[in-house]
Amino acid sequence: MMRSLIIGLTAMLAACSSQSNEPSAFEQAQSLFTQDELVTNRFAAIAQTPRPILQVGLIDAGTSGNMLLEARDGRYERYLSPDASSIILEDGFLHSMFGFGEGLMGVEISENRALVFSGRNGWADRIHTYLGGDDRTTFRTYRCAIANQGSDEVALLRGTITTRRMAEACRNAEHNFVNLYWIDESRGEIVQSRQWAGPNLGAVSTRRAGVPQ
Repeated sequence: MMRSLIIGLTAMLAACSSQSNEPSAFEQAQSLFTQDELVTNRFAAIAQTPRPILQVGLIDAGTSGNMLLEARDGRYERYLSPDASSIILEDGFLHSMFGFGEGLMGVEISENRALVFSGRNGWADRIHTYLGGDDRTTFRTYRCAIANQGSDEVALLRGTITTRRMAEACRNAEHNFVNLYWIDESRGEIVQSRQWAGPNLGAVSTRRAGVPQ
């Protein structure tokens, strides 16, 4: 279902610039779904106006597509897919995911965030909170080495920009992974990332594509 939802969302966003005598973006998207895969009313409501797009890739699953910004509260942003799955970012860092099967409820990365945005090398701990199938909460702590990997270019809707790439290599007794962050220093934001969601889902890529015109 996730793959067909991603295809439908891509068509919906492409239709945002259609003329008034053409089918609406919502109507075009609906035609791609079977009856049990229709776009939720929650998503349809926000898709009526241009919104910031987050390009998301589930790397291990081999799927990718777009999500729309639903809400912003301080440094937190919630992005929504047509089936109401959601991703919450904290200053561009993956904070939680709902509807993807991983059960990631929250991430504590205050020390990591400070090192990444400052461009400094150093060590920090991150804590992941998961909700299991038995509705029990588990916590996992990872020790991370953060390193500045220099400049790199990223292509966005507004054009190709030069960023600073930061790497975060983390491990505990069970798992190890490397997160990557591309920082637009002129705006002080993460415009692209590859972040580990957990042992079930694996790595997730994000890119702030911008707002379609």
